[in-house]
Amino acid sequence: MTLFDETALANDIRAVTANASRIATVRQQQSPTKPTKNQSQPDNQSIAERIAALKTLKEADMISDEEYESKRKAILDSI
Repeated sequence: MTLFDETALANDIRAVTANASRIATVRQQQSPTKPTKNQSQPDNQSIAERIAALKTLKEADMISDEEYESKRKAILDSI
């Protein structure tokens, strides 16, 4: 490999990493943070809808009775 190739490669790497940093910064400024699992449910879903969805999961045997009661209590406690 010649010195020219090494310099060109180093310049390309610097350009790509600098551009990636700028893109990440712009994206963070443009979009709000996404909620994590530990954050509360979105406001557009009512308490009744959340409990109904929970009941559907229980009836489909996707969650146990204990999980249902625990989550139902958590939903009601969040009011």
